[in-house]
Amino acid sequence: MGRSGIYLKYVRLGVLLISQVARGQVPGTENLHLFSVNEGLSQSRVNAVEVDHHGFLWVGTEDGLNRYDGYNFRIYRHSMADSQSVSSNYIYSLSSSEEGILYLGTRNGLNIYHEETGKFSVLLPGEQENEGLAGETVYAVRVSPRGYVWVRTSEHIQRYWPGTGDFETYRLPAEAYVYTKGKVPEAMAECPDGRFFIGAGNGVYLLKPESNAWEMIPEDPVRQVTALYPEGDSILWIGTRGGLYRYKFENRGLESIGMKEKITDVLTLCMDTARRMWVGTQHGLFRVNASRSRTIPFYHISYVGNQLDIMNVYDIVCDKSMILWFAMRGGIAKYDIKPGKFKKYNRSPQSYPGMFGLNISSILEDTEGRIWVASYGNGVDVIDRNQNRIVRHYGSGSGRRIQSNDVRVLWMDSSGNIWLGSDLGLEVCYQGSRNFIPFTVPVQDHGTESMAGKMIHSMMEDRNGMIWMGADRGVFRYSPKSGKLVKIFPPAGEGTEEWEEHVFSLVEDHGGNIWFGTGQGLYRLDFQSARLDHIAISGNEGMNLSHQVQVLSLDVSGDSVLWAGTHLGLYRLDMQAMPFVMVKDMNLTENDLINTVLQDKKGCLWLSTNRGLIMYKPSEGQWKHFDSTDGLQSNEFNLGAGYRSASGEMFFGGVLGFNSFYPDSIHVNTYIPDVVITRVDLFTSGRWVETILDIPELLTLSQRHTSFTLHFTSLDLTNPRKNLFEYKLEGYDEEWVRLQGRPEVTYANLPYGKYVFRVRGSNSDHLWNTEGASLQVVVRTSVFRTRTAITLYILTGMFWLYMFFRIRTRELRRANQYLKEKELAGIELARQKEELSIKNKNITDSINYAQKIQEAMLPSAVLFKQILSDSFILFKPKDIVSGDFYWVNRKGDHIFIAAVDCTGHGVPGALMSMIGFELIRNIINVQNIIEPAQILHKLNKGISEAFNKEVERITLKDGMDLSFCAIDTRNQLLQFAGAFNPVYLIRDDTITELKGDRLFVGLAEDSEKDKFRNHVIPIEPNDVIYMFTDGYVDQFGGPREKKFMYRRFRHLLLTIHKLPMEEQHMILHETIEHWKGDNEQVDDILVIGFRPGLNQTS
Repeated sequence: MGRSGIYLKYVRLGVLLISQVARGQVPGTENLHLFSVNEGLSQSRVNAVEVDHHGFLWVGTEDGLNRYDGYNFRIYRHSMADSQSVSSNYIYSLSSSEEGILYLGTRNGLNIYHEETGKFSVLLPGEQENEGLAGETVYAVRVSPRGYVWVRTSEHIQRYWPGTGDFETYRLPAEAYVYTKGKVPEAMAECPDGRFFIGAGNGVYLLKPESNAWEMIPEDPVRQVTALYPEGDSILWIGTRGGLYRYKFENRGLESIGMKEKITDVLTLCMDTARRMWVGTQHGLFRVNASRSRTIPFYHISYVGNQLDIMNVYDIVCDKSMILWFAMRGGIAKYDIKPGKFKKYNRSPQSYPGMFGLNISSILEDTEGRIWVASYGNGVDVIDRNQNRIVRHYGSGSGRRIQSNDVRVLWMDSSGNIWLGSDLGLEVCYQGSRNFIPFTVPVQDHGTESMAGKMIHSMMEDRNGMIWMGADRGVFRYSPKSGKLVKIFPPAGEGTEEWEEHVFSLVEDHGGNIWFGTGQGLYRLDFQSARLDHIAISGNEGMNLSHQVQVLSLDVSGDSVLWAGTHLGLYRLDMQAMPFVMVKDMNLTENDLINTVLQDKKGCLWLSTNRGLIMYKPSEGQWKHFDSTDGLQSNEFNLGAGYRSASGEMFFGGVLGFNSFYPDSIHVNTYIPDVVITRVDLFTSGRWVETILDIPELLTLSQRHTSFTLHFTSLDLTNPRKNLFEYKLEGYDEEWVRLQGRPEVTYANLPYGKYVFRVRGSNSDHLWNTEGASLQVVVRTSVFRTRTAITLYILTGMFWLYMFFRIRTRELRRANQYLKEKELAGIELARQKEELSIKNKNITDSINYAQKIQEAMLPSAVLFKQILSDSFILFKPKDIVSGDFYWVNRKGDHIFIAAVDCTGHGVPGALMSMIGFELIRNIINVQNIIEPAQILHKLNKGISEAFNKEVERITLKDGMDLSFCAIDTRNQLLQFAGAFNPVYLIRDDTITELKGDRLFVGLAEDSEKDKFRNHVIPIEPNDVIYMFTDGYVDQFGGPREKKFMYRRFRHLLLTIHKLPMEEQHMILHETIEHWKGDNEQVDDILVIGFRPGLNQTS
C-alpha cells in the first residue's frame, strides 16, 4: 500500500522488528500511514485521538484541536475575539458521546463542543470551593454509557451530569498524587457495571461513591500506573511504567503480560473488535491477543526516523471500520486491521524473504500444490505454502541449473511435466524428476532449426494432446506421441527473417480452433481447413486496426466469446458471428494496457494492468478497480504473469512480487459510513466571499451570491479516494450525478426559489449509504422580483392595456380613413411591382450570361485533365456566378495551379475573379514569372493599383485569398506560396499543412516585411496535393448545425486520399451535400486534388 507524504519526506524506514511467541502471520507496515503537519495537522505533538458518532476523527495536540474527514483537517484554536472558541490550544484528553457531544480536557477547563452550532462552551472552577470544576487543568475526561462524564483534575475526580450541569466531587487519596514522571494523571476506567477505577503512582483505586472513599486493588499493588482498560466486568488491564498486567476480579489474580517481550513504559491501552489489546508504549506498539490461553502471541512495531521520532504512542482509538488511530510524538498513525483482500508474496519478513526475484514473469501450481514462480533475471523459486518456505531454486549458476535466469513462461502439461521457456529456448522437467533438460527436438522440414535460442512467451495443450508454443518468431506444435515438432505460424511466404513479432498468447476455442495473440494483431487457425485468418479489429469510425493492436492475452468465455487483452484495453469477439471482427468493450472505460485476462468460475474477468487489477462482470457491464492500497504487490503487473489453479485460486505477478486470492473470498468492507456536508463556499462573480463551516439546516443565498460550492464526505476512512458519491439538487438536477475523487460540487446562477441538495456516498468497497445527507437551499432575489412586485407589475400592465385599447379604438376610426387613401396607393404599388419584375428578369438574364462568360474563361475539365491527368475539381458556386475560381496552365517544364477566393461572392466576387484571372495569365504568360511568391507579389501589386483609387471619396478595399502551386516536372519540385489559404500534402498516410502567409492579395502593403514566402518541397511518387478555399470548411450543417471545420476536412482527406480521383470527387461532393442538408450554402466551394507525380501529360 502506498506510503503517505511523511514517509517520503521525513522518515527513512529501518528494519521492521518482529517478535512472536506463537506461530502465525505477522502483519507488516503496508497498512500504516502517518499524518503530520505536512498533511495539515495543526501540530505533530499529539496527546489524544477520538472518533465521534459520525466517524470524524478528532485529534488533540498541544497547539489546537483537529477534525479529520478523510480529505482535510479542520483546525480549532483559541481566539480571544470569540468567547465560544476552544478555551486552550493545549489538549490533554478527548471523549465523545453518542449524542454528538465532544468533551475536551485542556489546560484551561473542560470544553464541550456542540455539533449543531460548531461552538464550544467552557466549564471552569467556581468562585466558591466545591462549586463547578475542581481544578483549572483537566487531565482526563471519559464519557460513561450511563449518561455522565468522568473528569480528572490534579487532586479530584468529578462526575459531571450534562443534563443539570451538576458536579459530584471526589478527592483523590493523598498517595495518588505521585504520578509517573513524564506522564500526566489520566489513567481511569469504568466497567460496564458502573465500577470506576483510577491509576496512580502507588497503584489502582476503586471508587466507593456511597462513602466517598477509595479502595486499592489488588492487595499487592502495582506501581506507577499509567493506563487502565476494562474487559467487560471481569478483567481489568493495567499498564504501568514497569510492564503490562491483567487483573481478574473473580479470583483477584494479577497476571504479568509480555515480560519476555519486555513491554515497559506503557502509555495507553485499547481493545479492538477482535478482542486484541493494543498497547502503546514509549518504545513502540504491541498487540496482545486477549485469549484465555497461557500462550499469548503479540508483536512489536517500532520506527526511528532521522528527523522524526514516532516511538511514543500516547493514545489509541479504533473506529467503526476497523482502523486504529495512534496519537504519537510526530503526528498520528492510521493502521487498517481489516483482513486483506489479497495474499501478498514478496521478500518481507512476514512473507518469503528468501525469494530470489520479485519481478515476476510466470506462475503455476504443480500436482503437489507447490507454487512455481519465475522472475526476470532471477530464475525460478518453488514455494511450499504448507511448510511456509522456498523448497527449491533453479538458476543458471550453481545448484539446480537452467539455461537462463531470464524465464518468460512456466507451464504444466496434462502429464504433469513442467515446461520452462526463457530467452534461450525451451526446457522441460518431466514428472518425477527435479531437473530441467533442454528441449532439442528439431523443427520438421526446417533443417537444423529447433527451439534453442528462441524466446518463448506462451504455451498450451489442445484437446488432442498437442502442445503449442508461442515464440518470438512464430508458433510451433509438438506431438508427444510422434515426437514431431512442426512450425505453424507465420504462414508460408512470410519467412522468419522478415516476421519478427512475438506470439504472446495462445488459446483453443470450443470448436478446436487455435487463436494466436501477437504484436501484429489476432490470428485464427481453423481446425478443419487449417486456414489461417488475420482477424479484423474495429477502431474509431470503422477503421481497421488489425496490424496496430498488440494482443497480449486471450481467454474464451463459453462457446461464443473470445476476450483479448491488448495494449489499448479489452476487446471482445463473437466467435459465432461472421465475418470475425474484434471490437472494443466500451463498458470497460479503463484504457490500460492489459497484461493478462483470466476468467473465474462465475464468469467474471480479472485483468492485470499497469495500474492495478480490474474485476469485470461482462453480463452486468460493471467493473471494479483494485490497487496497491487493497494489498496488491504494487500497481504494476507483468505480461503473462497470471494463473488460475484447478481450485479456482488466482495468481497475478508484478514488479514487486505476486498476489493470490479466491475471487469469492475477497474481504468486503461492510461498514456503511455516515455522509456529512462539511463546508459551503460562497462566491460573487467568481470571487470567494465567505466559507460556512458549521452547516445550518437551511442555507439562504442572497442575490449577490452568484455561485456556491458544497463540500461533503463519506466517513469511511479506509481509503477515502475510493469512496463514491451521488448528488442531486432537487428542483434543478433531473438525475443523480455520480462523482468519484474530490467530493465537492459547484452550482452557479440558480434561479430564485427553494431547493434541496441531497448527497449519498459509499465506502471504499462501494457499499452505499442510501440515506445520505441533505441541505435545504433558498435562493433569494431582489425586491423587484418578489411576488408582491410581480403582482404590482401585472396590475400596472392591465391598466396600461386598458388605456391602450381605449386609445386604439379612437385610432381605428382614423385608420379607416387612412386605409381608403392607402387603397389608391396600393394600385400604384402594383404598377411599380410589375415594372420591377421586368427589370429583375433583365438583370437575371444578364447575370446568367455573365455566368457563361465566367465559365468560358475558366480552364475546362478536359484541359485540366490534359495538364494534370490524375486530378479532380469540386467547384460549387453559391450564386449564379462565383467569387472563387481556379486556374491551371503549363509553360515549359512548369505546371501552375491556383485556387482563389475573391472578396464576397455573386456578381462582386465574379468581377474580382475576372480581374484576378487576367492578372495571373499576364504575370505568367507575358511577364514570364514562374516563382509562386513573385506571382503573388505581382498579383497583389496589380490589384492594389486597380482598386486603390478614390472614387467619390470612397476607397475600394477588395482582395483575395489564394493558394498557388508550381510543379517543376524536370527537377521534381513543388513550389507553393499562399495568401492566408494553405495547401495540404499527404505523404505516407500523414497530412502536412503548407501554410500561406497572413497577407491579403490586394490589401498587403508593398514593403519588405510584407513579402510572400516561397515554399519548395521535393515531390515523391505517391504524394497527394489538395488546394481549396474556405467555402467547404465554413459550411454549416450536421446534427448540431455547426461548421464542417478543418479538423473534420483533414480527417476526410486522410481517409480517401488513396482512392481514385473521381471517387474522391464523388465522396467530397456527397459528404458536403449530406452535411449541408436543408441549410443554405454559405459561400462558394472550391476543392482541387491532384497527384503531382511525373507521369503527367507533357
